[in-house]
Amino acid sequence: MRNVRALFRLRKVFWIFAARKPAACAMNEARAKRGGVLAESNENTKLGRLFFDLFRQLKHYMRKNFEDQGITMPQGMVVGTLIRNGEMKTTELGSRLNMTNSTISGILDRLEKQGVVERRRSKEDRRIVYVKVTPNFGEMHKEMLKKIEKSFQELLDTATPEELAKITEGFDTLKKILTNYNEA
Repeated sequence: MRNVRALFRLRKVFWIFAARKPAACAMNEARAKRGGVLAESNENTKLGRLFFDLFRQLKHYMRKNFEDQGITMPQGMVVGTLIRNGEMKTTELGSRLNMTNSTISGILDRLEKQGVVERRRSKEDRRIVYVKVTPNFGEMHKEMLKKIEKSFQELLDTATPEELAKITEGFDTLKKILTNYNEA
């Protein structure tokens, strides 16, 4: 799940580097050809596109792994949040995942039917609904994590040691940049 959480955090990076309209990117490229824009801007555009492509491919890869386990990506996000935080109010869960109450409710309905989560109403205020992962899902979750980790390891095993070193160096650099950006 740690890799999945990292993927969703990387969405923020995408918007920092690549949230440009295609027309704006084309304009920058045209200016760069005429020498009007710094080469650095063109590199940022290229990096943004590369990051977007990478994020899309990783998201597709993770979606396939979740679906193989019978869980959609949004359901996986909900389950992961509940596993990390324990029982939560549905409204708190929605705000933590930046989802509307109706979206969370629909996801929880499906997860409840699958026996993954259970809901209970507050005794003090019946409008408040708490949700948590069922005890039976704990073992299933451990097995699912093992399968996803194994699948991800198989993916990484296709890379050469040199490629893995480059990837690690690039991610370390990106992490430093993000840390500095977030602390500023």
